[in-house]
Amino acid sequence: SIGASAFSGCNMRIVTIAESVTSISKEAFYNCRNLMEIEIPAGVEEIGTDVFTGCRSLSEINVSEDNPNYCSIDGVLFNKDATVLIAFPGGRQGAYTVPADVTEIGEGAFSNCFRLTELTLQGTAPDISDYAFLSDTLTVYYPAGESWASTIGYKYGAEECNWIAIAERGDVNADGPVNLLDLLQLKQALAEGDVSSLNPTGANVDGDSEGSINLRDLLVLKQMLANA
Repeated sequence: SIGASAFSGCNMRIVTIAESVTSISKEAFYNCRNLMEIEIPAGVEEIGTDVFTGCRSLSEINVSEDNPNYCSIDGVLFNKDATVLIAFPGGRQGAYTVPADVTEIGEGAFSNCFRLTELTLQGTAPDISDYAFLSDTLTVYYPAGESWASTIGYKYGAEECNWIAIAERGDVNADGPVNLLDLLQLKQALAEGDVSSLNPTGANVDGDSEGSINLRDLLVLKQMLANA
């Protein structure tokens, strides 16, 4: 086993964990700022929280294909069936989209990933652990709707991120589902000649995506509902 904080703050760059290791305790490699690559062998059965938090040079977390408990997808650490996102490598830059099948985001999963600037969540709202998004440089895009609104932003550390709700095309009131209420609201605004009110945060009113809100958007929304 690798104990808690065993290598915390060390200057190692590449780590290959011995095949005999069965557990990696919390914060084992915490704040190893020069760590670039790590390989988790088949025998590891348990990985604690915040194991790789603060590893600002880590570009990928690799897992043996023979490990029955964990896997790596595009360098990101998941449980074996990829429903729990455990850790994102802190050295990765740019944007990342969490797979729609993820049902849980683990404690510290994206904590201190300061080079990650945009994160997109999709599908059904997952369980989000405390400190999962502890980063003041991160913008998180998530689907509009009540189930997501009650999930995000209420965990320790999440308030540091910039959260932006993104509605589906035709979701005029940005409440999540696209339905008759959206059609009626758009119809009323067009009839009154005032579409300025159709701009709640994250709304997606421009149904035909041509840059303005007009009768064509109403027709597009009618067709969407008819085909639903």
